[in-house]
Amino acid sequence: EVKAGSYAKPGTFTVKGVAQDDSRMPVEVTVTVSETSSDVASYDGGTLKVSTEGTVVFAEPDAVRGYSRRALLTAPKAGTVGMTDDGVRYDALAAAAGTYKFVVRYASKDGSLADVTYTANVVKDLADATHQRASAHDPSIVKEGDTYYVFGSHRAWLRSKDLKNWESFENNLSTDYAEILAEPWAAWSSQNDNANTDISGNMWAPDVVWNKTMNKWCMYLSLNGGGRNNVQKSMIVLLTADHLDGDWTYVAPVVYSGFRDSDVAATDIGSGEGKVDGVLDADGKVPARYLSLDDRGVNAIDADVQTDDDGSMWLSYGSWFGGIWMMKLDPATGLRDYATTYGTVKNESDVYYGRKIAGGANNSGEGASYVKRGDYWYLFVSMGQLGVDGGYQIREFRSKNLTGPYTDQNGNSARYGTVIAGSSGSGMNKLVNRGLKVLGSASYNGIAEIRAAQGGNEVYIDDDGSIYNVYHTRFVDRQRNETATGSDNELRVQQMVVSPDGWLVSTPYEYSGAFRQKSSYTVDEVSGSYQIVVNDPTRTYATNTEQVSDESARLADAGIVHAANIDLASDGSVSGQAQGTWSLDENTVTLHITASTVGNNASGMMGDYALTVCEQPNEVGGYALTLAGVGGNVFTSAGSDVQSAAGKTSVFAAKQTAWPANEDPDDPSGPNDPSQPSNDANGNGSNAQANTESKKESVARTLTSTGSAVAGLAVAALLLAAAGTLTAIRRRRRG
Repeated sequence: EVKAGSYAKPGTFTVKGVAQDDSRMPVEVTVTVSETSSDVASYDGGTLKVSTEGTVVFAEPDAVRGYSRRALLTAPKAGTVGMTDDGVRYDALAAAAGTYKFVVRYASKDGSLADVTYTANVVKDLADATHQRASAHDPSIVKEGDTYYVFGSHRAWLRSKDLKNWESFENNLSTDYAEILAEPWAAWSSQNDNANTDISGNMWAPDVVWNKTMNKWCMYLSLNGGGRNNVQKSMIVLLTADHLDGDWTYVAPVVYSGFRDSDVAATDIGSGEGKVDGVLDADGKVPARYLSLDDRGVNAIDADVQTDDDGSMWLSYGSWFGGIWMMKLDPATGLRDYATTYGTVKNESDVYYGRKIAGGANNSGEGASYVKRGDYWYLFVSMGQLGVDGGYQIREFRSKNLTGPYTDQNGNSARYGTVIAGSSGSGMNKLVNRGLKVLGSASYNGIAEIRAAQGGNEVYIDDDGSIYNVYHTRFVDRQRNETATGSDNELRVQQMVVSPDGWLVSTPYEYSGAFRQKSSYTVDEVSGSYQIVVNDPTRTYATNTEQVSDESARLADAGIVHAANIDLASDGSVSGQAQGTWSLDENTVTLHITASTVGNNASGMMGDYALTVCEQPNEVGGYALTLAGVGGNVFTSAGSDVQSAAGKTSVFAAKQTAWPANEDPDDPSGPNDPSQPSNDANGNGSNAQANTESKKESVARTLTSTGSAVAGLAVAALLLAAAGTLTAIRRRRRG
């Protein structure tokens, strides 16, 4: 051990000692101390935010990139520091909120020295520190000018300039809703058999679109009636406005559900202008198919309006029970196109409800939304029960036609023909692998919290082609009673990418303003240690259905998917909790897994996976290279009407790395294709003040703030905490 304090004056000194390895050989260390500290260059390594339990990796300044050795000169007052191949790692551990600086000394082969000061800004809750939070259940997103607007259930109106910081606003619907909607509420939805008479808690899931023919913003709002005895007395109404800030004017109903013989005359079913003919039996009665939740007992809520390539407008709607349907709208009025008729074909179409898109047979599935990208229309459906422990989750299907048919990644139809699992209406079909599971409750490095019951989503493609999944979420660690006006749900925005086989797949982290995807990556850039999450379609946070004897364990872990650790070596091998091979083609990684111990079962990964490479900040102040895609053959489908037993599902993975050198984490709007991080930076087993990981060349050992360091026998040089010191070490055998 050489103490810098012993040589705090110019000169050359020789220290004798004994090697601390098994050889116990005598050694001599020659220490040369420079005259003044002015010989050391100084640089600012920047500031990064990190949560109290988080980790960040600083990219080193360009000025010291060529230096061959580095050591910690001044330690932070809290947290630990380690050296990685991609930069300098700071682990906040249990550090209190505050600003912590530390200095790393660099030495070049010619003896030049440089000190870099790094600053870690530790915050209690990084997610809240970088985003202004708000709630909007069942969000619909639209953009006017440079402002994004979100419209959610219970009159939750939000707007943002950057998709991160949201503010609430009000319009006339916020305060005068009872007066504006008095007519349709009194005439229909309030006439339910469940004493559901308060409109304030029944304004659900609005969808807002621009109608260029009307030159108006159109809001399609659900007025939920609900009910008992197979009656879902709901309706969707149209309101219009000149601007998204409001105000809104009520126009008319668009579609009804829950009609019976006694009240069908109050709907648009009948003969004549503005009526749908051919619905009733010859004796003027409502057919039996509308009286069964296993058949056409539709719930007319959850509107989503899309304009097809030919300019036609279509309204999608429906929740659980009779399924999700679609009807054509008249662009001139924004209401139903009564000139378009539909035949009645089991599980395909209905004279009143239009074309069947998804769900049905009393299975769960609601909140349908659609987006067009490339040759495909993508359908997203929320399945399960919406409470925090109800197994709510987003599933994905696609079709080359807006009106379907839609199929999933395994070729299965989005339409159910039978109740495929659990009792009727139980939601137990959350266990079935139908529809590509987009998100679930998962635990992995770099997240700020474990989310649960993600759903009610809408996927938005921005002007620059970026794809955003906008959804509401609840949280595993925030469980409380839900009411119409109070909830633990919050809005989240998460970026998506297109998988190599054409699916829209989620990246691991919440959107925070920075995102990169190069057209090509190198093996050195991609190889490294990853945490991978398999979105197991048979496992979701659903504590109300999973039987666990230990209540605390049930609440803590029921249905949470825990990430697996895998290593992608530069020689093309995969090791860790999954074994096999991998290859890289431009920005596509292909995994071939032959054995694994991933997930709840013994082999949660198996087969081939095609993944897209991209980069993004994590949620605790760091940066990650991420993979996202579809593959595998593990999870089999269930149900008598399922056509394929193939078991593909979605996965995503992340390796923590350094921020790109020319990326400002506080203003992540830099160039689209900067110099990229090059290698894994997990820093497994790093010990900040004691010692750091070796570089490929011989490297300096860590020097603590006490000014001492241990010289390893294989180390060629050592940096000391004196004003600028360089040691030459030689071994000499005695006797």
